[in-house]
Amino acid sequence: MSVLAIDVGTTMIKSVVFDDNGTELAVSRIGTEVLRRHPGWAEQDMDTVWNAVVYTVRNVLSDIDDPVWLVTFTAQGDDAWLVDRHGKPTGPAILWSDGRAGEILTRWEKEGVLEDAYRRNGSLTCSGMPNAIFSWLGSHDPQRLARSASSLTAAGWLFYNLTGVMAMDESDASAPFLNHDTGDYDDEIIDLFGLSAYRRLLPKVLGEEERIAEITREAAGQLGLPEGLPVVMAPYDIASTARGVGVVNPGQACSILGTTLCTEIVRHEVDTSGEPSGINIAYRGRERVLRAFPTLNGAEVLVWASKLLDLDGPPKLGRLAFKAEPGAKGLSFMPYLSPAGERAPFLDPTARGAFWGLSLEHSRADVARSVFEGLSLVLRDSLVASRTTVTELRLCGGGANNDDWCQLIADATGVPTARSGDTELGAKGAFLTGLVLSGAESSMHSAAAKYVRMTSTWEPSPKWSQFYSARYEDFLNWRNLAREAGWSSGRTLPVPVRVTARVSKELSVQPELAPDAVWLGLDLGTQSARCVAVDSTGRVLAAASRPLTSRRDGKRHEQDPEQWWSALAEASREALAEIEPARIKGLAIDGTSGTILLADADGTPLTQGLMYDDGRAADQAGRANQAGESVWQELGYRSMQPSWALPKLLWLLDHKVAAAGTGVRLLHQTDLVTWRLAGRQVASDASHALKTGYHLIEERWPQEVMAELHVPEGLLPEVVRPGAVIGTVCAEAAEATGIPAGTAIVAGMTDGCAAQIGAGALTPGAWNSVLGTTLVFKGMSPHLVRDPNGVVYCHRGPGESWLPGGASSSGAGVISREFQGADLDELTVLAAESDSDAVAYPLVSTGGERFPFRAPRAEGFLLGEPADEAERFHAHLLGVAFIERLCFDYLDQLGAPVDGPLTLTGGGAKNPYWNRLRADVLGRPVLLPEQAEGAIGMAVLAATSSGVSVQEAAAAMVRGGAEIKPDAVRHERWTPRYLEFLDELVRRGWLDESVATHAKERAAR
Repeated sequence: MSVLAIDVGTTMIKSVVFDDNGTELAVSRIGTEVLRRHPGWAEQDMDTVWNAVVYTVRNVLSDIDDPVWLVTFTAQGDDAWLVDRHGKPTGPAILWSDGRAGEILTRWEKEGVLEDAYRRNGSLTCSGMPNAIFSWLGSHDPQRLARSASSLTAAGWLFYNLTGVMAMDESDASAPFLNHDTGDYDDEIIDLFGLSAYRRLLPKVLGEEERIAEITREAAGQLGLPEGLPVVMAPYDIASTARGVGVVNPGQACSILGTTLCTEIVRHEVDTSGEPSGINIAYRGRERVLRAFPTLNGAEVLVWASKLLDLDGPPKLGRLAFKAEPGAKGLSFMPYLSPAGERAPFLDPTARGAFWGLSLEHSRADVARSVFEGLSLVLRDSLVASRTTVTELRLCGGGANNDDWCQLIADATGVPTARSGDTELGAKGAFLTGLVLSGAESSMHSAAAKYVRMTSTWEPSPKWSQFYSARYEDFLNWRNLAREAGWSSGRTLPVPVRVTARVSKELSVQPELAPDAVWLGLDLGTQSARCVAVDSTGRVLAAASRPLTSRRDGKRHEQDPEQWWSALAEASREALAEIEPARIKGLAIDGTSGTILLADADGTPLTQGLMYDDGRAADQAGRANQAGESVWQELGYRSMQPSWALPKLLWLLDHKVAAAGTGVRLLHQTDLVTWRLAGRQVASDASHALKTGYHLIEERWPQEVMAELHVPEGLLPEVVRPGAVIGTVCAEAAEATGIPAGTAIVAGMTDGCAAQIGAGALTPGAWNSVLGTTLVFKGMSPHLVRDPNGVVYCHRGPGESWLPGGASSSGAGVISREFQGADLDELTVLAAESDSDAVAYPLVSTGGERFPFRAPRAEGFLLGEPADEAERFHAHLLGVAFIERLCFDYLDQLGAPVDGPLTLTGGGAKNPYWNRLRADVLGRPVLLPEQAEGAIGMAVLAATSSGVSVQEAAAAMVRGGAEIKPDAVRHERWTPRYLEFLDELVRRGWLDESVATHAKERAAR
């Protein structure tokens, strides 16, 4: 029999199975994304977190034979996970690291409110705690508070999904509202913060012996577990980690050397003395408390220092640091690098770091050594602030893997130090808690003694302990001087830094692609549905496709949505017939941008699918642009076109909703398929939601616009960023598709973005030029690119990136039209030998141009006099290359980064001469990926469910191909003709003269 322990961290979710000896049998991990819609904000999609839990549980259970008899879990703490009376999220979870309420904390500090509350329960409020979040929402989003019935924590959200019980455990309730004497909320503290009106949001507090219930039938079905298993809610993650290393008796302490450096000490009683800092966590009922100091510095500082010294990660920083002598030749470092300042063991949002005593005599090794010493003295500072005699210090987290640092910490603190032999210590603490609450162990003391294993110990050296005691006094003196000077006087070297939580994993678990894993990319195109199975090296193991049929009538273009599912199911069954099911780990799906339908509450289509280029909604586009003008301007695309999803939705509501009845749902093309795959409606992705009006900056539906347009509440889907796990394949879908039940379903992207990922264009300034029927540009930018003319718009990429792009009405389709039936290979050979400078404007459609300029009345033309068919063919090839160059000139004018690598894909990239001509006209190298298609891009995106970034997945899976370098002589030849081509576009009134001027300035550089 085994125990399943779940650990819901901020950036990583883990499910661990322990045997009856406390040994880890299997571990499944998946990365999770922190959403940062505005500077200082930190949020997560609540359903995505639950879906990630489901994925890791099903995945880890597939690796074991022993039945599970107990489920237990821990999770990140503080925060606010607001739900309505039905248990549905009223918005994203606001996390412990969220900083939006900083000004409120400053006011409370000035008014003495923070200190008054600290003197009552020993916990100092941070901006990510419920009191600060409630106060901020009350001023900025009162409607959300009104919609909410309960404010859970991450652990409370998980407990509710598992058992149906809405509650909070004592550890999570400790800050900021708990009365440690009664074990319930302190109404005087709630009043002190002016939050009596929100007392209703606080769920019941469960004491140490109450946090056990049974798993529901629904949760058991999703997880693949028996109904009725006992479920235990352990203390939140830092407290569970302390239990996981056996810190259960007064005087014992642990330090987590992770993303942040958190030190915790067990005490008999709550400590409310001294300078307010840290928190007192209810640890074993009212018998004992855990005095915790979660600082804002730790592994992130080591990552920063590694980059500063041009080293490949903290392990190499450590090797360099401990070559230097103790004391680093007098160099001292204050590691307060977080933009949020510091919160423990003192609170100061303006705190900043500094090197003290830096001179030309210091080496890189001295700088590295001073960083480790500074962090070690911060750890000592926390022990001193606890006002507790500490008898033993136990270390965990990625930093504890460095033996030299462990010895330094023992010397710097003067406390005997040990390291655990386990790796998943939060889960281990949950495991111990589960044994005690289920009655399998009599006490936490006996459980820790039986199951916790410490493998290494370090005794403090008397010599160096005395040395570091003196260094600590110097450290405090320097810090006081810095605080008095406002942290940024001329005597300091401030080094503020902001790094992502993702980078900090270099110190702990480095997610990587399992070599035997298989990732599925599903692609819904206009003419076919395709399934591709790709391994972790990018090798295509199998692929299959099925045709799709359309109905066109003037501006109307429709498809039967049921064929999307049937075609993909058939293609998947064929592609996966020879692949071992256990190897398949995840899938993602792309679709055509702006394709939508209406469905009923069960996901049954009520309408045909209105395709990406359906243009019937001209009147509705006018209404959408009038109602949402300010939002569309903010998002950078200025206005919507009739073919976009929101105008088409309004058309459907005008013509179809009466027949649809109640419970109608809007689905994007891929939403129908993910619903069928998961057996329930799951979140849509922000890429497909862009053309439906989703606010990509604030990451919400603009309800004020939707209300004005009379879009019914509840019709629009939940939305997450691409790359989020949104569900797992259900048993019925597994039978239909051959995709194993439990396979992770990852939120996908539109087909153009999928092709960009497949081409590996994922660094700032990188671009993918897709030359198909039309020319489509997709690039990557660290910032939103706004276009006053509305011809460029940005998708939200995975992570914090933006994907600007545009779709021209020019492209290779003009070749099919103008040279129908001709031998294109022969024409290409003859064109390559031509010295003609005739150039054609290669407009494909009769509807004018849309990128890199908007000209509804534009039409094709020819400059020059081709002598024969081959020269006329060359003129069209050249015209496409000129339009491509103009795209880059226009993007550069908008401020988009354009100087990264350029990949060429699409049918046009199969013509070698055309590729060389494009490179020469552009004057830049071009890359031809070995295999670049939307389905490959989706396989890459699916691989991020293992915890790697999309860039890391692409580096492993996207196979590079040939590089074509431009010929400088030919580039000089074509540039004057290109400028003449621009003058003609200006003369015809299609191209703005400022764009042509900018292009000429770039050409002259």
